[in-house]
Amino acid sequence: MRILLVCPQKLDKRFGISKVYLEAAESYMTFGVECKVVGAELLLKPGDVYDMELIGKRLKEYLEVIEEPYDIIEVEHHLLPQLPKFKFPKRPLLVGRSSLLMHFMPIYERFWNNWLGILKYPLRKYRLNQRAKKIIRLANKTIANCDLILLSNPDEIAKLAEIGVPANKMFLSPYGLTKERRELFNKEKKNAKHTKMKTVVMVGTLDPRKGLNHLPKIVDKVLSKEPEAQFYFLGTGFFIPDKNRQLKVFTKNSRENIIIKQIFDPHELPSILCQMKVGIFPSTWEGCPFGVLEMVCAGLPVYGFKAPGTSMILPNENLVSEGDCETLAQMVIENLRDNQLFNLIQLPEQFYWENISKEAIEIYKRKLENFI
Repeated sequence: MRILLVCPQKLDKRFGISKVYLEAAESYMTFGVECKVVGAELLLKPGDVYDMELIGKRLKEYLEVIEEPYDIIEVEHHLLPQLPKFKFPKRPLLVGRSSLLMHFMPIYERFWNNWLGILKYPLRKYRLNQRAKKIIRLANKTIANCDLILLSNPDEIAKLAEIGVPANKMFLSPYGLTKERRELFNKEKKNAKHTKMKTVVMVGTLDPRKGLNHLPKIVDKVLSKEPEAQFYFLGTGFFIPDKNRQLKVFTKNSRENIIIKQIFDPHELPSILCQMKVGIFPSTWEGCPFGVLEMVCAGLPVYGFKAPGTSMILPNENLVSEGDCETLAQMVIENLRDNQLFNLIQLPEQFYWENISKEAIEIYKRKLENFI
């Protein structure tokens, strides 16, 4: 079996979508499957400005010129609205992978600091609305073109079922951690000292989807009861371009208790997380959040909003309604005050890459047997 995986990002494991495609390919190869992964750096031409519609156009062009025959081609679920004309005699099985289902795209919450921002908000809201509609149209066309859709969580399956996507075209395929990654976390946990430290961590970008407008409230509430608590925000990314501006999202009195790291080396993360005490993840919309998987694997109690993706990993007792910062902060405070961690969970085996890939390969084999 030969699989081509096309990632819409530059190939770099420090970035979420790239991590999905690269680790999926590595896991497939442990079962003897031949894989190739290509990223946006190969698709885009000099002078191209990154745009989802343009990436889709370049992807079609790329697929029409490759001469190596593939049994399966995995593409992001909104990036192939037009079917390519393949050079090889038998058309490959086209699989749409959902790293983050576009049908959940919300209107971003307000984000301004002055009157000028308030005046600009209606125009910004209109533009975001139009962008969301455009991306969903691309997704619907791509899903119609694909023979199979990989979805990251049950909420995504339910969402597509609402718009008439057949159940036999969709299957659940979350992300996971490799055996080597889990062993690294287990090794670090043996030396962990997190039960004595008042440290709170979040692994994820600092943007509206992941709770940008909720985090200052959570931090202030926790610090009002536990002023010695330290907050670590890891992998905050570049939605807000630099670290100083990210820090200004939080209230002035809380900034001395906050450490921000925009990018981290994935190999460093286990040792960092295993020194923390509590994890938070107030995201409103996810695929299968790696940040939550890794905080859980580090042995931390993790609290978040009831949202697609997060709800699949965390039990109900670790979840609060979206926007309920008061309750989430109180859960964190209780854990910081107790020398024994509670609300801990073990990483379920459905989030082991070897199990995920084995199931996907079996489904691919069955589909290929009946595929013309």
